[in-house]
Amino acid sequence: MFRFAPLVWGLIISLSLFHFTTFAQVKINEVVYDNYGSPDDSAYVELFGPVGLSLLGYQIVGVNGSNGEEYVTIDLVGSIPSDGFFVVGQSANIANVDLISNLIDLQNGPDNILLKANSVTMDAVGYGIFSGGAIFVGEGQPAPDQTEGTSLCRFPDGHDTQNNAADFDLTPYFTPGTPNILPGQALYYTLYELRHDPPPPDEIFWTSGIANVNSSLFGGSFVINAFMQDEQAGINLYGGSFSFTLGDCLWVKARLDDYNGLLELMPIYELNVGDSAALPDPSIVTCAIANSQGEEYESMLVRLNGVWITASSPAWPVAGQDANLAITDNSGQTLVMRIDKDTELDGWAGHPGVEEPFDLLGIISQYNVYQVWPRYPSDFLPSSGVLPGGAPIPRLFGLIGAHPNPFNASATVQFNLAAPKRIALEVFSLNGSRVATLAEGIFPPGEHSLIWDASDLPSGIYLVRLGTASNSQTAKVLLLR
Repeated sequence: MFRFAPLVWGLIISLSLFHFTTFAQVKINEVVYDNYGSPDDSAYVELFGPVGLSLLGYQIVGVNGSNGEEYVTIDLVGSIPSDGFFVVGQSANIANVDLISNLIDLQNGPDNILLKANSVTMDAVGYGIFSGGAIFVGEGQPAPDQTEGTSLCRFPDGHDTQNNAADFDLTPYFTPGTPNILPGQALYYTLYELRHDPPPPDEIFWTSGIANVNSSLFGGSFVINAFMQDEQAGINLYGGSFSFTLGDCLWVKARLDDYNGLLELMPIYELNVGDSAALPDPSIVTCAIANSQGEEYESMLVRLNGVWITASSPAWPVAGQDANLAITDNSGQTLVMRIDKDTELDGWAGHPGVEEPFDLLGIISQYNVYQVWPRYPSDFLPSSGVLPGGAPIPRLFGLIGAHPNPFNASATVQFNLAAPKRIALEVFSLNGSRVATLAEGIFPPGEHSLIWDASDLPSGIYLVRLGTASNSQTAKVLLLR
């Protein structure tokens, strides 16, 4: 019999279709704090953070390394642009400048820069040699003092081990508003780039993401077999003895490998654990979508609504055993559900029975065929789907999402209604401007699909909002040209 703990019901209530992840929390990313030669108008501080994040209430604060006094405060306005970089420059001569302030010409070292949000310090950088009573308020150990013809850069962008000496280096390249470059360092690739424009097989590179499982969950105590993702893509991490937990931000130096169709980071040369962050909400998929578009969702957290174990499926494994079960849904296709012996699921007495509907959270993986890997008993949720061969269960009001995602020019937007409703399906930019109305009026119950033609819009992140008089849900989509 399928039993749900109260914790699971609480999880149902708290789940929403959208939130803006705090991964890549805004950081001080590049600094030119002392100018040489004339004119003295080329100082800047570059921030790196989540696209669209409002900087209202944020301040850049200079802290004197001699006496610890805050000698300058710059109030920020605007939001993080679509490239992820926000540049505060001394003059309009600074490339890609977003905010001009002559106060940004900060002192040379030993000195400190704080990034505050509503008086709370979000990031701190101290640079120079702190001796003879000098006051360091950065993180860990100080970064080096800037020398002529160099900028002080974080590498990779946004990488933060809470140690300025490890996170910052001097480079002869000045890159305001663009990715940092350090001579001789491995390049940085986003997870999306690793999937769509990967480096050569022998190249060592950096990448980053949020852990959507604990490091030991699927690999046990012997080897990492874990996953990380951001809002665009995911990847498997395999090998090594690194340790991290669900929600940790990971910075990984590795090579790219393919194991029976599964894209993975292997071998892993370095893994740094940064701030914890909220995971992106799971993408809602069906068994048919998981089978046909599994590459798009591979290594990412997904949700399947109204699934059940088929009558012909292998049995639920006893403790200490793995098993590949078969699940299906109203799409008519079956999908492999992998129950791993290193989780708490093998031998779980409360597991769902055959043809007993449930909703499922899990990670899409691959071993020649696409599979879904549930992580915990709490990944099995009360059903909002369809009984096998029977009448529909009233489904929750839901914006299923847009696919493909990312997309180019047009995407299919899907939503579900449990009863006839007057709805508005709209698209907004990150600054809150409505850019499209896809549907407006009364729609019957059931699942609906509409085509969004975005051929006249620029690349960027957009918010699709489904609203009624009593409810609304929002999903994020990425338009790439």
